[in-house]
Amino acid sequence: MFRYQRRGIHADLSLQHPSLKMYKPQLTHLSARLAIYHGNVKLAQNTLKKVMNNFIVASDPPHILYTAHLAYIDSLSANVVEIEPTTPKRNAPQNTGMRSVGAIRELHRLAMRNSHRGVALFAMVLELLDFVQNGVWNRVEESLRSTEKDLDIATHLLPDSQAKAGPPPGKTNIEKVLIVHVLVLGVLYHTYIGDYPNSQNRLKILHDMLDGGALEAFGPSGIVDIELSNSPQPLQVQVTHPRIIYGLGFLVSSISKRDPVGRKPKRRVYANEGIISMDKELKKEVICVYRISSVLGSFAQL
Repeated sequence: MFRYQRRGIHADLSLQHPSLKMYKPQLTHLSARLAIYHGNVKLAQNTLKKVMNNFIVASDPPHILYTAHLAYIDSLSANVVEIEPTTPKRNAPQNTGMRSVGAIRELHRLAMRNSHRGVALFAMVLELLDFVQNGVWNRVEESLRSTEKDLDIATHLLPDSQAKAGPPPGKTNIEKVLIVHVLVLGVLYHTYIGDYPNSQNRLKILHDMLDGGALEAFGPSGIVDIELSNSPQPLQVQVTHPRIIYGLGFLVSSISKRDPVGRKPKRRVYANEGIISMDKELKKEVICVYRISSVLGSFAQL
């Protein structure tokens, strides 16, 4: 990539033409994603690491630097997709899930050195997600407590008599997005270990945030800007789609309740409301697709 041969000498176009330098990381990321799709995860990881260590320098715009780190982190926990059942997974590393923790912590250290709070918080939530996804429950609690403290929601989680009053936490969009994710994980973790009070106080704040318009912070498709001080351009990150978060709100509410019997058990109430809401959303999708198909059909007849 970005290489050509002239008189037997390989030259890097991006180095000879500085105006092209900014395109190399983006094109490398696309190439790595294609390699992962074809099952060559090791090639993707090596390519991304070379760009991060040998190409990008400290003087580059921060969003370019952070994007390179996030692409590498993503490749370390990539799920290989088989194009065909007979397609071999070439060089696919085994048990790579927890390998990304070291890369995530390197991203966190970099963000802290640059005083980019939003990126540092994002890295902390990534690490928490890694522990949960890999079932490392003995490290989830410590990570959860640290993340809640840095997100300034620990005081909201105290018993009612000591809890901080006022509006739901989160000043910026990325903080609101990360807090919602951490609250969902907190509800699941404390439900898993049987700590009902700590599960329910997180669930209450989650509902307060969702009812208070926190989903707007996710944008229409889950792409959120992280503002970077001393940088004209923010870092754009893809988080969970807001419609998935909306459904998760009902799901975690249902599984965290401990009254499965009775005339109107809360588990059933939340589950039913969630199904009704998702059915409505699916019908909107169908109507939207039908309208687009109708418009295309009208144009085809012209």
